[in-house]
Amino acid sequence: MRRALAVPWRAAPVASALGIVLAIAFAVIPATTAYLTRALIDTLGRGEDVTELAIAAAAVTSLGAGVYFASRYVEGIVHARIRLHVERELFARVVAEQQLGFFEDPAFHQRLVLATDAARTAPQELATGVEMLVRSVIGIIALAGIVFVVWPPIAVLLAGLGVLGFVAQLARIRHEVRLSELMAHDQRWYVAYHQLLVDPRAAKELRLFGTTELMRDRMLARLGENTRNELARQRIGIGAQIALAVAGAAISVLGTVMVAARIRAGELAVADVVLFMAAITGIQAAVGSLVQNFGHLGSSLELFRYYLALVDVPPARTTGRDVPPLRDAIVLRDVWFRYADNTPWVLRGVDLEIRAGRATGLVGVNGAGKSTLLKLLGRFYDPTRGQILWDGIDLRELDPAALRRQLAATFQDFMTYQLSAAENIGIADGTALEDRARITGAAAIVGIDQTLSRLPSGYDTLLSAVVTSDGDEGQVASLSGGQWQRIAIARTLLRATASVVILDEPSAGLDAQAEHELQMLVGSHFANATRILVSHRLSAMRGADQIAVLADGVIAERGTHDDLMAARGAYAKWFALQAAAYQDARVGAAA
Repeated sequence: MRRALAVPWRAAPVASALGIVLAIAFAVIPATTAYLTRALIDTLGRGEDVTELAIAAAAVTSLGAGVYFASRYVEGIVHARIRLHVERELFARVVAEQQLGFFEDPAFHQRLVLATDAARTAPQELATGVEMLVRSVIGIIALAGIVFVVWPPIAVLLAGLGVLGFVAQLARIRHEVRLSELMAHDQRWYVAYHQLLVDPRAAKELRLFGTTELMRDRMLARLGENTRNELARQRIGIGAQIALAVAGAAISVLGTVMVAARIRAGELAVADVVLFMAAITGIQAAVGSLVQNFGHLGSSLELFRYYLALVDVPPARTTGRDVPPLRDAIVLRDVWFRYADNTPWVLRGVDLEIRAGRATGLVGVNGAGKSTLLKLLGRFYDPTRGQILWDGIDLRELDPAALRRQLAATFQDFMTYQLSAAENIGIADGTALEDRARITGAAAIVGIDQTLSRLPSGYDTLLSAVVTSDGDEGQVASLSGGQWQRIAIARTLLRATASVVILDEPSAGLDAQAEHELQMLVGSHFANATRILVSHRLSAMRGADQIAVLADGVIAERGTHDDLMAARGAYAKWFALQAAAYQDARVGAAA
């Protein structure tokens, strides 16, 4: 609770303090109004002028309205600042995570949803709760004196009613938290199906398969489950709340009867009834607000542990030795890896030497571990067992950020960012985002410069199929898969200082002519770099200095193209299968 309470004061100290001041001012208004009303009735009863009292009452009422709206505005400021603060803290932790296990875990994404919701609501509820507490306590104190003077036992009854309300809310909190956890799970599924239905990449497949209605029905089913849980959450404790309301009404009736009896006995004036009823109503409203706010606050604080659990866990080691350009070799020694203790081994004792300045090809069937090995080379994961050495130094001892500055990569599953054409290339190197010459130079090398230059706003055109630009909505364009592939390769070219270049299926989206041009480009532009090539098109491997065949988590074959063809192993078989598809007696004549 202490940490949640600190958030509003760290996010908006001035507004939080002003909110307390306004809460105090607002708290004394009901009692002041009640006393003025009593005085007004007494004065009327004596037949005296009530102008001044009427003006005073109107002024207090106006002041109350002004304070109320001002407090709501200040509360809005506090809530907005809290959201910015918690998002900054939460995503500072997310950005600090250097390894992919954090992001490839579905449970993490559910925890992130709960943490985000809790981080927003708990401090906000607490900030509102503190103001409500101040307002209610001061209001209750101001009004309690009235009811105590009129009939002391009723003060005890109202206090007991408040205690029962808090007990009922404590019982409600535990059930509400469980429902919130279930709702987060269903919400994740709802969002997943929603994104499928509006994703341009999924639109053609779903319509071809005729499964749009299936996805819609599943989305609505999750939404319906979420709605049922939300209604169940609202129903929790409703019986107790009704019982408390009835008990409160009974106390009011009892108090009114007792006051009426004292009036008949001549112990109180008629005006005291008005004062007493106003005080009872004010106290019940204040106690009710406290109890209700306590329930919301308790649930939020229970969920706030998800936020603390996320931001308090330190990220994997992010510091280490600086990384100079590769001079000798990257060596994998008996590398074993699996993604979790309950999952199969992906790599089972890989031994491989990748010589600096040479080209190494990685081939294997789908699921052989090629992409996993690349993740290990970038320290997106660490080996479960064994070592990966960079010029003799274990990667675990190196600063991940410094290591990645030595890497350039075109991944098979490269991103298509909702950014401008220039930013889609420049994002590969933060120092190049404002360097248009470097960006256009890289685009020209991969043959995409003219395409991007002809877009509605040239390189400043937003590349997206789902969002519009901040300015002119017409300045948006989309590209073909092959054009995006060229942009991904241009990003790799932009990282000119990298000493190791990873090309994971770089020609997957290219036509035959473009693939040939890419092979020439790799051979010329990256001639002096350490190249790691992954491709199912084995023709792209012929120029590699060594080719490693991954099978069943180990290096099954290794050598040059000629060595492996002579060995007549798996590589030779796959190459022959691909080559056979291209055999045609007319090829020579066409050439």
